[in-house]
Amino acid sequence: MFYRFAKLVMFILFKLLFRVKAEGRENIPARGPAIFASNHTSYIDPIVIGISVKPRVTFLAKSELYSIPILRSVLKMLGALPVRAGIADRESLRKTIEALQNGGVVGLFPEGTRSRDGNLLPPHKGVAMIALKTSSPIVPTAITGTYKVLPADAHFIRIAPIKIRFGPPIYPRDFADKEDSRELISKRIMEEIRRLLEIDKGTGGDKSGDLN
Repeated sequence: MFYRFAKLVMFILFKLLFRVKAEGRENIPARGPAIFASNHTSYIDPIVIGISVKPRVTFLAKSELYSIPILRSVLKMLGALPVRAGIADRESLRKTIEALQNGGVVGLFPEGTRSRDGNLLPPHKGVAMIALKTSSPIVPTAITGTYKVLPADAHFIRIAPIKIRFGPPIYPRDFADKEDSRELISKRIMEEIRRLLEIDKGTGGDKSGDLN
């Protein structure tokens, strides 16, 4: 109940302030499991993904955020999974895999952290490993505008348009018999995200569609 209420509030707020537009939602699987694998430049990226798709999306949140009383309560009500940064957190990994095995939808950031300059970072192999283990399709997701709205270390939110694009799913089964499957999947994810980010550069126009 709280998730749907928070999603509605954020949808209205982001639509009014940042004119959020989405493209490629026909690429989103009709049902879970599924993984949204997105570039990451801002703390608000999970919100943009969450309000742009129909299913409830589970995200990982840095464990230090749970030390803030009000934020801890909100994260728990939203169903976010705490993860300890900089180490292999087996508990958060287990819960992520469990959510997907139960047909859920999870949002993950292959880069592992926010980009400080807005450019893509080298991917970690965790998303590929989780996808292979759970046979979950990966939906490459590209977000633009959030770096202008709230970049790392920013103290104020700025008003700027935000776009989100979803690419065709990547199916781990297509790589399962390859020895370096995790590396190949990770590389493919970032290639697709880069392609989605560069669409407007090659078209000379904006083909995004309003959220509705």
